[in-house]
Amino acid sequence: MLLPFLEKIWGLQVSFCTTVARRVPLRELIADVLPIFAKTLILQPDLWEDLRTNHGITDAFGNDGLRDWLNKLGSERQRYVLKLVRRILEILQNTGVDREGKCLTIAWPKEGDVQRCFKIPCEKQSFWARMLADSEDCATFA
Repeated sequence: MLLPFLEKIWGLQVSFCTTVARRVPLRELIADVLPIFAKTLILQPDLWEDLRTNHGITDAFGNDGLRDWLNKLGSERQRYVLKLVRRILEILQNTGVDREGKCLTIAWPKEGDVQRCFKIPCEKQSFWARMLADSEDCATFA
């Protein structure tokens, strides 16, 4: 059930340098933070290192064909990848526009602190904030 959600355009990448934001498939957002989360969560360091160096995990999430890549892995590696992705999504679930439409919360994880975020106030419920807010058809992970 998790893999189809990773193809949804539910990710929001925000450039700290230019302040430009863009929607991306959730798997691309995860590709950006995979190394930081894997090193911080320390679920299984040996498996992470193998997936990083021998299987190109970050590239697999950054490109199309994630399901095919995952199917080529052994069951232990598949379980590890899915467990890591679920954990990342659990931590990022509170990012995006809050329910009141007052703040846009953006994750800013660093090694050792994956809970770190910053908030941008949405002074008035503007059109762009409504577009980023969760709805029946879309969730936002920023």
